[in-house]
Amino acid sequence: MGLAGHFARRPDLLALPFQLMVPAIAYYEATMRFEVETDPGDTVAAVTWTVVRIASVAVALALVGRAGWCLLRPSGGSSRA
Repeated sequence: MGLAGHFARRPDLLALPFQLMVPAIAYYEATMRFEVETDPGDTVAAVTWTVVRIASVAVALALVGRAGWCLLRPSGGSSRA
């Protein structure tokens, strides 16, 4: 993903929009493919695209949760002695 991938690897909150691009693209593509390529009676395809959409939402929520956790966590050094 080039520049977006570079910014997604930053350790701060500014990386979150770039990290959310991948799940957002996966959700959008699965939705478009579901509408165009799936027959109404094709259960396997419907389940596949639904699982992809659910997984992309779960990943997006995990990324947001991780970003929130990093904001709340003290930014001090290692706690190992």
